[in-house]
Amino acid sequence: MREIELQVEEAAEGGYQAKALGCSIPTAAATFGEPEAMLQDPVRCHFGPKKKPLLTRLQLGKNDARDR
Repeated sequence: MREIELQVEEAAEGGYQAKALGCSIPTAAATFGEPEAMLQDPVRCHFGPKKKPLLTRLQLGKNDARDR
């Protein structure tokens, strides 16, 4: 897998929740930029250091995608 897409949505209780599309890696954070950082260790553990995706794409809700 060369890229991983994170779907980030505002949480009902405040902050944001994110999940990696195509694999079961969820997280939550206080700000929009934090889910990417909080997913780094779980992604590394899930894929291993040699298979870790090179590109992370953040998608806010269902329409707004931002490459990182």
